Amino acid sequence: MSAWPVKALWELAEVTTGVPVRVKDDAAPGSGTPVVSVGSLQEGGIAPVHTLPRFEPPLTDAERNRAVLQPGFVLLSARGAALRMALVGPEHDGALANHTVLIIRPFGEVGGAALYATLRLPGMVHQLEQMARESTATRAWRPVDVERLRVPVPPGPVQQMVEQLIRAEERHLAAARRALDLRREAVWTALGEALEGKVLP
Repeated sequence: MSAWPVKALWELAEVTTGVPVRVKDDAAPGSGTPVVSVGSLQEGGIAPVHTLPRFEPPLTDAERNRAVLQPGFVLLSARGAALRMALVGPEHDGALANHTVLIIRPFGEVGGAALYATLRLPGMVHQLEQMARESTATRAWRPVDVERLRVPVPPGPVQQMVEQLIRAEERHLAAARRALDLRREAVWTALGEALEGKVLP
């Protein structure tokens, strides 16, 4: 049982689904708006913005307001093979979430980092897994179900500590991924040189 007050998620945040958008296959590099889908949610965050598909959306103002992302929003699977979640950071400010993603917009009493950390706790993950609606090839989560989750409301200093820990984790994961990429690049460079006869045994 939490030592802090507990409230339903709908009291602390708005939970909505992103909008259906079709990515432009012929979009020029750098044009259009980055689109975040459930496949973009990775361990440790959202795929880098330069790798996301882009779209020049014919959306109404209401649709754009519903789909546009801001730092501190929490993203959750709306549909997909597995439950995924991520915390939106500055890099993805202004990107659009498509209909495969649930957007959790905190009202302010509990910040996005604290909500994100809470949803990642094993007990919460279990509840989210239990509420998934199964179909033949995918699973789905509805806003009306997710917003019923009951979450703790820790005091401000605790929320600040949680955010600092999450940001530190993100930095460490980013550094680890970069180091792995560099090692992989070095190995494949050496393999290429060996296979091309540039390296003598």
